[in-house]
Amino acid sequence: MKAVIMVNRKCNMRCDHCYIPYTVERSPEDTRRIIRELKENDHSAVIAGSETLLNPDYLDCYEAAGQRYLLTNGLLLVDNPDLFGRIAEAGITELRFSMDGFHAAAEGYLERLVEGSRKRGFSVQLTTVITADNYLRIQELCDRAAGYGADRIQFDRLVLSGRADGLCDKALNSRMVKEVFASVDDARKHFLEKELEIRLHGNFGPKPGSVGEKLAAENRYCPAGIDLITITPDNKVYGCPFTIGAGKEVGTYNRGRVIIDEDFRGSKRHTCIAHLIEDYPEK
Repeated sequence: MKAVIMVNRKCNMRCDHCYIPYTVERSPEDTRRIIRELKENDHSAVIAGSETLLNPDYLDCYEAAGQRYLLTNGLLLVDNPDLFGRIAEAGITELRFSMDGFHAAAEGYLERLVEGSRKRGFSVQLTTVITADNYLRIQELCDRAAGYGADRIQFDRLVLSGRADGLCDKALNSRMVKEVFASVDDARKHFLEKELEIRLHGNFGPKPGSVGEKLAAENRYCPAGIDLITITPDNKVYGCPFTIGAGKEVGTYNRGRVIIDEDFRGSKRHTCIAHLIEDYPEK
C-alpha cells in the first residue's frame, strides 16, 4: 500500500480550490519516523503537503522516502534559486508546478521557472485544476505548457473539500467531464509529435469505453483505501488527499500499521470516492 503523508499546512499562496483543511503540522523528524514505520510494515511513502519548500528540512524526508518528484508552486525557487541545488541533493529529478493562482502580471513567471528547471536537469510537469470556468480551455492550457517548455501537463478535477468546500458552482457535472475527455483526446492528437505528455488525474473517473470503465464495474477502479491511503498530521487516515475532511476517515494508523474500516472496504465505488455527489446542476 502507498501512503501519502501530509506534512504541513503553510503555503505562500491562497488558492480558492485548495482541498487542505487541517490546521496541524508534522515535523520533519516525525515525518522521517513515520516513513521508517511504514517501510517496516511493507508500505511505501509519498510526501505531500501545502508548500513543503517553506521548510527545506522536509527535503530529507523526500530522500528517505525515495521520492523523485516534488510538487510546489515554485515561488520560493524564483526568490532563492539556491534551493534547486538542495532539491537535487535530495534525489529529486522531477518538479511539478501548479499553473493555478497566477494572474496576467505574472505571465512570464512560469516560463522562467520551467526554463530554469530544465537548464538544471529537472523534468517538468505543470498541473492545473479544471473547473466549470476553464474546462473549455484544455487546448489553450496545453499550448501554454508546450510554449513554456514543459515535459507534461496534468489536469486535476476540482474537489469540494477544504477551502473549496463551498465552490459548488465551480464543480464539473457529468456533461462537462465528458467534454474534458473529448478535449484531452483532441489535444493529445495535436501534440503527438511535439513531445508534450497530457495527463488526466484519476479523479475525473473512468473514461467511457475504457479499461477503467470495466475496472469500475468490478469495483476496482479507485485505489483509495485499498492500494492508497493518506495520513494527515493528526494521524487520521483518508482514502486519498482529495477526501481529507470531517467524517470522511476510512481507517486508523498506529506505528506503521494501517487498519481500513471493513464497511469502507466492502463499499461499491464505481468512480472516484472524492465525488460523493455524482452530478451537479447546470449553471
